[in-house]
Amino acid sequence: MKKFIILVVAIIILILVGYSRWGTPKPIILALVASDDSDKPGEAILSEVDGQVKVELKLVDATGDPQSVSINRGSCTALGEEIYPLNPVTNGSSVTTITASFLALETHLPLALSGNNFCGDLVLK
Repeated sequence: MKKFIILVVAIIILILVGYSRWGTPKPIILALVASDDSDKPGEAILSEVDGQVKVELKLVDATGDPQSVSINRGSCTALGEEIYPLNPVTNGSSVTTITASFLALETHLPLALSGNNFCGDLVLK
């Protein structure tokens, strides 16, 4: 009986803490590829904070008007519908927090992070 109670308490603790991920998930660094296969235009850093994903974009040599960027279904070679619009890239950077965890994003795989002239396939494992 004592073992059963300990097991039930352990299960409740796991549920309350969130057993799908142990600790803080490690950030994901995504290399972005230029549409014309030229030099790497930059990178995206995705990190999970309190169950939400923070997406930071850093582009190299970004000039001109702000450009739109989003997370889409599919891959860079077969881009699908937009599911998470991100803040526009301005002066080479953008930061957006989306109301989804890494676990929630995994349910939509494959995904790609896409801008006007760059793309990167999202790998969450």
